[in-house]
Amino acid sequence: MLRDMGNALQEIFDHLKRHKLRTALTSFAVGWGVLLLIFLLGVGTGFRNGMEETTGSYSQADIRCYSWRTTKPYAGYEKGRTLYFDNYDIAIIKQAIPQVKEVYKTSNYYTSGTLRYGAKYYTDFTKIIGIEPSLLGRSIPINIKEGRALSQEDNINARHHYLLPETVAQSLFGKNESAVGKRIELDGTYGTVVGIYRVENKNDNTAIIYAPFREQELKFPYLSARVDELNLVLKTVPKNISELESLEVAIRQALSRRMKFDPTDESAVYINKWGLEGTTSLNNFFMGMNMFLWLVGISILSIGIVGVSNIMLVTVSERQREIGIRKALGARSKHIIGMILGESVIITILSGLIGLFIGVVLLLLLDYLVTVFHVGEFEFFGNKMHMLGEITISVGIGLVAVVVMAIAGLLAGYKPARKAVSIPAIEAMREQ
Repeated sequence: MLRDMGNALQEIFDHLKRHKLRTALTSFAVGWGVLLLIFLLGVGTGFRNGMEETTGSYSQADIRCYSWRTTKPYAGYEKGRTLYFDNYDIAIIKQAIPQVKEVYKTSNYYTSGTLRYGAKYYTDFTKIIGIEPSLLGRSIPINIKEGRALSQEDNINARHHYLLPETVAQSLFGKNESAVGKRIELDGTYGTVVGIYRVENKNDNTAIIYAPFREQELKFPYLSARVDELNLVLKTVPKNISELESLEVAIRQALSRRMKFDPTDESAVYINKWGLEGTTSLNNFFMGMNMFLWLVGISILSIGIVGVSNIMLVTVSERQREIGIRKALGARSKHIIGMILGESVIITILSGLIGLFIGVVLLLLLDYLVTVFHVGEFEFFGNKMHMLGEITISVGIGLVAVVVMAIAGLLAGYKPARKAVSIPAIEAMREQ
């Protein structure tokens, strides 16, 4: 069986060699189609990564809940009450909302008090955020310029460790002196600077200093009973806006029973879901974009497949006498079909693999330009915009492309193969 297969392959390659120009032109059409398909999908992935980097969208799903004042009377309570979260609310959310994976508390307070390093003071308006470190880089995008971000150990041990924005660091330490490891005084407490992060929006006049939540909680005990922000980490991103809105209603209803406010009062508990809305919309947009790119790529590839089918019809016509002789000598229909289909599939797969290889090389080159020379990056009103991010093509897409090529080869050769077996042996052996 292996010998017969080897002989069949040898015969196919010998026939292709005898018609090099025709084979090359046919292969070019298929290879070009595969190259464009892979290149479009890779650029689409880079565009998605660039958009996510620009908008701060991450794979984790987060919702922020803010407690505020009631605007509606409820169950005998007057409107205008100020609400705060506590540990009971965290437990209620986890129990009532299966989609919630984890809940973190965040403390916010503003100060224009002491922020000092040696004899230098920072006296502008400052916002201090006590935060669960795992939220940094996820629901709160952070781009570390120097040092490191806050760690779980910092939070567990309530260390006086601070993450400063570059604007504050430059004001206190200057541009040439490293701030990491330096001791600063923050509202009467001495702590260590562990990292400096870049400020993307240069027009933001609020300097935000991040500290471990536990450190802030011990430093200001009243924060434990006056938590005004909860970060909810979801297990999965909602599939659509309707599902996201239903989740918002469920969260507010669960909290209203304990906190005693009207579940329709959006001011009592404001739920910031814009990040998820953006992520959901972007996911839907990129899903549609991928479908469009696949459609365009396959449409271009189909042109090459039509070319292969036409060439195979010409091949059948040219080899009509040979096919007739094979039939007269006892060749079965499946052998004739296998010969035609085999040639069609080999042309398609080999040319497709060449196109796939060239496409991957071009994507690697483009990714190098994006990474090293920041192609597609520009600044807009003080914010960095990324038209392209990391450009990748998954192994799965490569395998799908190979399967598509094999199927395309079979489809291209099917009609010529059926034509070959339908010709009577006597007629096929007539002189052309």
